[in-house]
Amino acid sequence: MFKKVFKLTVLSLLSFFVVYAFFTPVLVSGLTVTPTGTATPTLAINQEINVTSPGTVTMTPSIGGLTGNYQSPASGSATFTITSNSASGYTMTLQADQSHALHAGTASTQYFLDYVPVVPGTPDYSWKSPASNTAWFGFAIYSDHAVQAFQTNETVCNVATINVEPSHCWVGFNGTTPINAVDSSVPSVVAGEDATVYFRAEFNNPSLGSQLLQSGSYTATVTATVASN
Repeated sequence: MFKKVFKLTVLSLLSFFVVYAFFTPVLVSGLTVTPTGTATPTLAINQEINVTSPGTVTMTPSIGGLTGNYQSPASGSATFTITSNSASGYTMTLQADQSHALHAGTASTQYFLDYVPVVPGTPDYSWKSPASNTAWFGFAIYSDHAVQAFQTNETVCNVATINVEPSHCWVGFNGTTPINAVDSSVPSVVAGEDATVYFRAEFNNPSLGSQLLQSGSYTATVTATVASN
């Protein structure tokens, strides 16, 4: 009986040492600390901006050089499309190439005066016909991001509102001085944001012969400049 017990005891001890020896490497391996590291790729996306323009704008109808077109202004429009990825938005200014923006030749004495609003610097909500024996040329802006001067409450312009209307808020160019037209605080949509410029020209000549406009083609070169905020 003793021998049987002894044999069992030996086998048990032997089994213990075999089991211990087998599992020891696993326990040691589990306590090993593995070093780690990270990588953080960064990439800069540059600001880019673009504007497309319509080119030539033909104003209609033509104007009689003697009879004029009082209260029936010739009109036309040009739509500029601005595309910008600037996170802080973009701006657009307009300027003419010289004083008296609409003229017959660069050095001609034949020209339209630049439109003058009732309140200088504040666009007129509705187009105002020129005084007798006067011809003038003006413009208005229509854009979802038009500056405050071209925003309206449907009665007057230059009010703090998001409301804009086509063919309203008229002003004249100021020679080659840029005029703020559009100011957005956000990027454009992928297809671009439109800014439409409406032009009008009118000649008030009630007494034939008191004034005249020489026949020919009158041209205004208007430059739209866009920039990122």
